[in-house]
Parts: sequence; C-alpha cells; structure tokens
Amino acid sequence: MLAKNISDKKTILLVDDEIIFANALSKKIQAMGYDVIITNSGEEAIELIRQTDNINLVLLEIDLGSDLNGIDVASQILLLKKIPVVFHASHFEKQDIKRLREISRYGFVVKNSSEFVLQSSFEMAFELFEANEQLRQREFSDSFLDPKGQIISILDHISDSVVSLDNDWKYTYANESALNNFGISLENLIGQIFWEVFPEVIGTVFLEKPKEAMKTQRQIEFEGFYESYQVWVFIRCYPAKNGLTMFYQNITERKENDKKAKDTSNFLNSIIENIPNMIFMKHADDLRFILFNRAGEHLLGYDRKDLLGKNDYDFFPKEQADFFTQKDRDVLKQTDIVNIAEEKIDTPHGTRILHTRKLPLFDERGQPEYLLGISEDITLQKESEKKIRENMERYDRLTKTIPGALYDYVLHKDGKSEMVFISSKCVEIFEVEADIIMKDMSVIWEMTHPDDLERFAKENEYAARFKEHFNSEVRIITPSGKEKWIEMASRPNPTSHPDEPAIWSGFAIDITNRKVAEEKIKSLLAEKELLLREVHHRIKNNMLTITSLLFLQTESLQDSAAISALNDAVSRIQSMVVLYDKLYRSSNFNELSVLEYLSPLVDEIVINFPNYQIVTIEKVIEDFVLPTAILFPIGIMINELLTNAMKYAFVGRDSGLLRVSASKKENRIYFSIQDNGIGMSDSKEYTTGFGLQLVHMLAKQIRGTVHVQIENGTKFTLEFGVK
Repeated sequence: MLAKNISDKKTILLVDDEIIFANALSKKIQAMGYDVIITNSGEEAIELIRQTDNINLVLLEIDLGSDLNGIDVASQILLLKKIPVVFHASHFEKQDIKRLREISRYGFVVKNSSEFVLQSSFEMAFELFEANEQLRQREFSDSFLDPKGQIISILDHISDSVVSLDNDWKYTYANESALNNFGISLENLIGQIFWEVFPEVIGTVFLEKPKEAMKTQRQIEFEGFYESYQVWVFIRCYPAKNGLTMFYQNITERKENDKKAKDTSNFLNSIIENIPNMIFMKHADDLRFILFNRAGEHLLGYDRKDLLGKNDYDFFPKEQADFFTQKDRDVLKQTDIVNIAEEKIDTPHGTRILHTRKLPLFDERGQPEYLLGISEDITLQKESEKKIRENMERYDRLTKTIPGALYDYVLHKDGKSEMVFISSKCVEIFEVEADIIMKDMSVIWEMTHPDDLERFAKENEYAARFKEHFNSEVRIITPSGKEKWIEMASRPNPTSHPDEPAIWSGFAIDITNRKVAEEKIKSLLAEKELLLREVHHRIKNNMLTITSLLFLQTESLQDSAAISALNDAVSRIQSMVVLYDKLYRSSNFNELSVLEYLSPLVDEIVINFPNYQIVTIEKVIEDFVLPTAILFPIGIMINELLTNAMKYAFVGRDSGLLRVSASKKENRIYFSIQDNGIGMSDSKEYTTGFGLQLVHMLAKQIRGTVHVQIENGTKFTLEFGVK
C-alpha cells in the first residue's frame, strides 16, 4: 500500500448508494490519510457542497439508482464550486463515457480497485486540478494586459448576465453569470443562434425588443417575466454595427418586494377606510389635514377633497378651533398617546361629542413630522347615560326589598363598562356603598379572588361578544378581609338604535353558605372515590404479586403439564388485572366500556404465545357498557377461548386468523371467538379440559349459553341477556 504524508489533510466526499460498499471503501481511503464524508444520495451531495467549504475532491458513483444520476449530480456540483470530480463504477457504459465528455472530470476508477490505484487516481486528480487552476489564474492575469481582455475579465466577474450576439444573431460571448443562469456550457452556446438555443422567446418581448434595438440602433431597456425560468428579468440592449450586447438582471426579489409593499399599503388603506371611527392626519408645522377616512367625511359632513390642505379654522368656530389647535400643539410636545375624553364639535348634523386619541409621529431626526388622530363619536353613549341616571333613584326604591343587589351597567362599543345603577343591598354583599361602585365599578374587579379573576373575565367577555345571558359564581375578598362566594347574573336589554350601547340588567347574591355545603358534600364524595380507587389499586397489585409468584413457581418446575397449568392460571388472573386497571383509571366503578376493556385484553393474551406473529387478529367490538360484575367472568371466558385457539387451532399452519366480536342487540349480548384453524372432529372433545369446563360454568353463572360451530375452523359464541 502506498503511503503519503499530507501536511494539509484533504477531505473526500464519497457518493455511493451502496451503503455497505461505501463504508468499506471509506475505511481504505481513511487509511491513506484522507478524511471521508459519506452520503448515499446525489441531492444530499449537492447540499453538502453548498454548505461545506472543506471538501477537496468528490468520488462519485455514476449509477446512483435514482432519477438524478452521477453525471447530473456532477454537473450541479460544478456549477456551485470548482472541485475535482473522480467517477467510479463497476463498469463504464459507452453512453456514460460520451456524456462525461461534456463536463470537467479528473479520472475514472473501477470499483474494488487496489489501494495503489485509488491513491494514484487521487494524487493525479489533485495535481491536474491545481495545474488547471494555476493556468486559469494566469489567463485571468494576462487578460489585464490589453483593454479587451480587461473588459472581458470584468464582465466575467459581475453578477449580471452578459451576452453578445453578431448580426446573424449568433452568440459571440457570454460571461460566467450568464452560463450559470442559463445552465449551459460556453462550448454549447458560442456560434449558436439566439432563438434556436432558446425557442421559447419567439413571439415574446424577449425577442421583439432586441430586434427593435438592432433595427433602430438605439439602446432599449425593458422587463418581463421569463416563464421557462420563472423569474422576472430587467434587460438592457446595447446595439452596435457588428451586433448586440444584452445585460440580464434578475429582479424577481425586487418585484416580489414591490408587490408585498403594494399589498401591504392596500391592506392598511382598506383598514383605515373601513374603521368606523374618524381617522385623520395633519402636518406638524401648519396643522393642515393630509389624510381623512370615510368615517371622518361622514362625521364632519364634508368631502375629503374639501378637507385636505385645510386646518381647523376653515371648518369650526374660532373658539373650537383654538381649543383643537392648542391640544394639537400639546400633543406634538409629547411622545405618547394623548387621550381627550370629551370634546364637542359643531357639524352639519349638529353638535357631537367626541372621544379622541392623538399621537405625534416623528421623522428620522426625532422631530415631530405628523400628528395622527382617532376620534369616536360618543354622543349617543352620553345621551343614554343621562337617561339612565334620571331613572336611577326610582329604580333604587323599587329594589330595596329584594334580596341581593340589582344592578344595571352599560357596555360601551370600546369594551369598557360602567355601572350606572346598583341597589343599596350591595353594601351587605361587597361592603362598599352604591355610589362608590357606580363611580368606579373596578372596585368589584379588585375584590375578585386572584384564582377566579381570569375565568370571571373570560365569562364576561364571552357574554358581551355574543350578547348572551351571563351567569357566574366567583369568590370575592371584601374590604374587611372576608372571603365570600357570590353569584352574578345579567342579560342585555334590547336597544332602539344599532349604535346605542347595550344596557345589562342583573343581580348579585351572596351564596357563601350554599358553597360551603356543596364543598362539604364534594369532600365526602372525593374521600369515597379515593377509597374505591385505592381498593382497586391494591387488588390489582395483589393480583400482579400472585401472577409473579406463579411465574417464579413455573421456573422451578420440570413437569410440562404443571407448567402449562400454572401459565393458564396466570393468564386467567391477567384478565382480571386488566379489568382492575381499567377500573382504577375510570371515573365510574360500577360499569365499564366493553371496547376499552376487551380490545387491550385480547392483545395482552395473544402476545404471550410464541406463534402470535403468524396470527392476524380481527376485532369487531361495539362500544357499549356492562356492569363490572359481568365483565369479570367474561374476561376469564375470553381468556380461555383465545388460549385454546392460540394453542391448538394453528398447529402446522404458517398463518391464521382470529376474529373477536362483541355486540348488543336490544337486551341481548353476543361475544364470539372464531378461528380459521384446523378445527375439531367432534365438538365434545373441547368440553373435557378444565378451561372449557370453566367457560361453561361461568356462562351459567351469568345466565348465558355457549354455542360451538365447527366449519372452516372453530367458532364459540356466548349469548346472555341484560336488564
């Protein structure tokens, strides 16, 4: 074996779809002093070249056993990186050799070649590659000795694609970028006619515009979508007497960004136009309007073309205009949103009350450039509040004799709520006077127990959104420190106008005593449930202990009959263990789903037999419930019948089918175990064993019957009635 000292350890990418061969070959190459990266697919090899910088040579199998063969992979790799590629194969076909001439290659190696041949091939490939690189660098340097060479060198190193055509429309030059983007070699392009290489340009702007440039002898620029490459291209055509030079620039990303920007602008404009509140924007220097939405036109009664470029003094009385202007100047001195709770304006529709928020917008120097405002017409809201307050005293008198506190609150369009009335009984519940709650109903939220606050808020939000009846039980902590349970219920009253805020009427009552009693009952029920769960858990654990003892006993026995008997006993106990496990996890200890119990029981029984892999299990189990007192014997019977089938039905067979079904028809229950095994010559022989005797005894216990049918195997059917 040749040995070579390699100062800079080189890395070889080994591409071969035969995994075992690739690993063996990798060991040989590593022994020569190289690092090896193995991949089994051409796609992964291309991705490794794209992401990894330290690969020095590619050893590539020609036939990779996929749509992308080794020659295609090499072509794509060489477009990404200049690197020596050595091909290897069991043998080389003539058509492969012909195709290989079209790409750069640095050697061929037949599989299973000696280490000497491999080492020599790698060394020769590296030497040839380095010589070619030095020659290319020298040619590149020489190109600067004359102007033409210098220009060509520059063109070869720019990102735009550049091609030149003569007067016969034949290619005379193409830079590296053009060759890479077109996916064609220089040899296959030079001397070829433009539309013969790219016939898809015929009848499109990509041929008509260059022809126009040649005909008129003037520079033409245009852009278009190139369907074949799915890209947008900006093309500049520079005609000359002896031909045409074209610069191609891929502008797909720019076009996509322009479209996104336009879509975003349209989206934002649509939002602004359709928001029901007035939105406006002013210049910071002269406070003249530069933006108004549709809601603003409707509120002020003017067309936006009459508003834009004007200021407040052009539309409002001087007193109002002075107020608005001063507020605007104050806002421009701030950095945050300024909230103006109420401001009156005179409009063609009369005087309106607005709730306005204003915000300064700054330029890149941090100076205010614009003022943005959003105004909501709250005139109807204020009128409604006034009407409600006028009826408050009369309403209070009527509610003093009612247990609990009655209340009315207004839910505004912006989601805020206001308690406009609450009866005097609120003091007994909340320990807070009515006028304090009406002034600020947040005191009720602040009393809400932290553990109930999120739920209480979600229930309020849901009722408000869908205008449905609201009912909630929540804990509060009163100012004196008492923890109380209260029930609050309310419903929205009909409104006469769509824009009128909804008034919710309801009551609050102290239910602390009731909740204490309920908690005591829940505690007693929980103790009972915990006790039953613990009982089932202990029974299950005891059964598992018994099965473990029986298993240990079988390990010490030599008599196969005794071992079989103990294993049968373990299997019977296991059916009860499954039931207790289901009861332990169930919320109902008196009955259980037949589907949830029977399906896993069948799996646990069958998997214990060495021939389970040749048997196909088919389950047709309806989902109905039975009392646990009945499921215990049924589980044992199912165990016995499945055990008999697995032991005897498929003797000498390579495969078998077991069908387990359970169904309920009115008050009759049917269970069946059917196999397609060797069957029985006489069904009486099945009654001689203890297992089948046990089945008949347990069937009698639940007042059921067992039927045996021998045809294409054996079928046992258990039938019994339930109330």
